[in-house]
Amino acid sequence: MHLEPVDAERVSQYKQKCKDVLFQNQLELDMEEDKKLRRTEGKEALIFGICGGMAKFFSLDVTIIRIIWAVLTFVGVGSPILIYLIMAFIIPKEGAVK
Repeated sequence: MHLEPVDAERVSQYKQKCKDVLFQNQLELDMEEDKKLRRTEGKEALIFGICGGMAKFFSLDVTIIRIIWAVLTFVGVGSPILIYLIMAFIIPKEGAVK
């Protein structure tokens, strides 16, 4: 049995092609999803689930959203607390009928 030597450049090109295909497939899946802003329920929701819902919508960690929201509240940009309360009544929960 004779094996040919592996060409590092060809392996690198193959890896990149695989990554490109996987990335394209993920983009297509993301576009197919019916992405709507919803409030989360359960352990992700600390108060009304607004930050958890925003984290899912923007594909970020909920901790990042909570930190940004806390900084905006302490800095006083706009009225974050009022906006949060309005969002709590406007944005439907995850389990709500579509």
